[in-house]
Amino acid sequence: MRTTKIIATLGPASSEEGTIRGLFEAGVDVFRLNASHGTEQERAARAQMVREVGDSLGRHAGILLDLQGPKIRLGAFEGGGCELKTGARFFITVEPLLGTHERASTTYAGFAADVRPGNRVMLNDGAVELRALSSDGVTVEFEVVSGGWISDRKGINLPGVRVSSPALTRKDLADLRSGLQAGVDFVALSFVRGRDDLLRLRLYLEELEARVPVVAKLE
Repeated sequence: MRTTKIIATLGPASSEEGTIRGLFEAGVDVFRLNASHGTEQERAARAQMVREVGDSLGRHAGILLDLQGPKIRLGAFEGGGCELKTGARFFITVEPLLGTHERASTTYAGFAADVRPGNRVMLNDGAVELRALSSDGVTVEFEVVSGGWISDRKGINLPGVRVSSPALTRKDLADLRSGLQAGVDFVALSFVRGRDDLLRLRLYLEELEARVPVVAKLE
């Protein structure tokens, strides 16, 4: 008996009926809808396609709505991007500016207040690693631990940093309502830092009279 479950993310390249049918036949147990991408209508259409294909095959798979949470990104760069060299100094500021290989802006206003000396910061899905040296509350100075290419609006991950922004955003609440209407079976909450984040989501689900399991994502 297979005890490991397989989760497949649905997106532009995996939303056609034939592809979903192939995923069912390959043994997918849960289909993930990523609320960071696409529209509510697109996610609802994908959920409906999963149900229709599952019914035609006589099989059932769960549908997981993965809420985006607070999105922390870099700003725009001169020429669209640049390469950071290992060992170099790099600055990230909450002030708006056009990025270079020396400094960049971030969309997250609380960045310089949350990041402390010694914290690790990952850019571009972990391809680039930084270590915080100092912060004046507006700009953080980093050493580039592992260099690489960064570009416009790439994501910033803050492992071990207590992010002050709430885990559940207004966009998440809107996505949650539409996802429940589409019949999702599970909800995943990003950037969970403690029980209060989950209790807040549970309270909102109760207000909507929805009983679905919640997955806590530890970033």
